[in-house]
Amino acid sequence: MAGRNRIGVWIILSVAVACGCGKPEAELIRSAMSGAAQQTPRSPQEVIVAEGFKLDVTEAEARAYTDRLLSTLRERRDVELPGYVDYQLLANIALRGMGQSRTKEVLIQGFVQGVTARPQGVFEGALQQAAEFRLMRIMQNARGRNVLVRVLMADAGFNYFELQLVRSPAGKPIASDVYVYALGENFSDTIRRLIGLNTGDASLLSGESISSADAKRSFATIDSMVSSFRDKRFADTVEAFRRLPESLQRDRACLAMQMSAAQQISDDSHRQSLAVVRKYHADSDWTNLLLLDDDFYRKDFDGALRRVDRLDTGLGGDPYLDVLRATLYSTKGDHSSAVARAEQAIAREATLRQAHDGLLTVALAAGRFDLVRRELLYLENEYGDNLGGVEHAEMYEAFRKSKEYESWKSARKR
Repeated sequence: MAGRNRIGVWIILSVAVACGCGKPEAELIRSAMSGAAQQTPRSPQEVIVAEGFKLDVTEAEARAYTDRLLSTLRERRDVELPGYVDYQLLANIALRGMGQSRTKEVLIQGFVQGVTARPQGVFEGALQQAAEFRLMRIMQNARGRNVLVRVLMADAGFNYFELQLVRSPAGKPIASDVYVYALGENFSDTIRRLIGLNTGDASLLSGESISSADAKRSFATIDSMVSSFRDKRFADTVEAFRRLPESLQRDRACLAMQMSAAQQISDDSHRQSLAVVRKYHADSDWTNLLLLDDDFYRKDFDGALRRVDRLDTGLGGDPYLDVLRATLYSTKGDHSSAVARAEQAIAREATLRQAHDGLLTVALAAGRFDLVRRELLYLENEYGDNLGGVEHAEMYEAFRKSKEYESWKSARKR
């Protein structure tokens, strides 16, 4: 369980920092904030309509869009990825409330150029981790037709992206924004927070009680924090975070940055950073995925199960979460519940590789060698797994002494 969420958050935030405003843009924005930025902010929907986009993408169009996107991701046709998200519209959503000005134009231009230089965009972290993407469901809400995608990283990390589809002025479906579950907010809001941190505009740090005085007093510290994170001087990032006033330490962009930096230093630093997140946001829905690692570190398996339940409810259901439940039940010694959850995951999504791996593991712990035999045959036949380790690995010792072991060897010969 430990380490499941670490890489995804780190690289997503890295992309946001790299594509956000740098020091020159921040200085320009600070000088212009007293004017247009004080206008009443518009909602994301108003921005979408004002930019000539429509919220009328059909379910069939959303499915076709997703099929193309998943094929592009699977085949690593990275050069095509910028065509699936309108980053200029996303930047406009991030800057909602800032009137038309040269300042806004410069910032949007810099953001779009940053994304162009990193064409994988919001998908970068997942692709670097050889992720598997799967469509979960298509939904309709006030921001258009939303597509929920599960992201399973090769290192067992996981995340969810909810792409918010709109119709472009040219008539094609495209994502206006992406809700990133590991950060608990839209990518545009992460960019907006980073702009707020760089400029000292507390009004952009939505959801937190941050005074403009605190934000302005922290210019130098925030600049140091963002710069060191961008330059991968992670110890300096954590040290800068510790100098922030408490109101800014509560902000999720600051928290995510210190956590992402800490996990690059050591496991102990990562655990300390998670403790800070827990201190301020232990019961917040947006930390359900983020704090699973911390629950596991603390051996609070019941707490982790409750967190998985809340995440499952928020998502509208996902068989993969039954794989996590199986792991947690097995770790706490409830082997029958672990087997039941793993079998339930397979019943709900028969082709979920992680469910078969999970059932094999918990079945070994439970002594359910009938299931061990079945899953070994499945993994060899479906995925071509090399099962030479069964003959000598310690974890299979009890299985080798069972009648199911001989039955498995006979079935392999056939």
